[in-house]
Amino acid sequence: MLAIMMVTVLSFSFASCDKDKDKDDDNKNAKGTYTLSYEIVQGDLTSEQYQTLNRAMSSYIQGAQFEDKTLDEVTNEVNIMASSYASGIIQEFPGKSFTVKLLIKNASRETVKTIAIEIENGQIKN
Repeated sequence: MLAIMMVTVLSFSFASCDKDKDKDDDNKNAKGTYTLSYEIVQGDLTSEQYQTLNRAMSSYIQGAQFEDKTLDEVTNEVNIMASSYASGIIQEFPGKSFTVKLLIKNASRETVKTIAIEIENGQIKN
């Protein structure tokens, strides 16, 4: 009897996990409006270097809005953007270690995805 009860309980928990996974997939594939912001973890940048990086990021990100796109589409676009300006950023701060977090936010201004660009000793950390 105990074995039958355990099988019954476990089958419900597996079904529940699958249902949640489907809901997450639906949310990823739903089109919506997203915006982009950023955070900088200063690391060993001086205050002046931090301000310079902050101004650069502000100009890169300024007004970035993605309409009628899925989260996957936005993530791909942001990854391409990040790749295009990452090399310029590390050239500006040789030998430094810091992190730039790109925050993808939904229409409710909730962060739904974070893409971290980690720079360690002047190199992009994979």
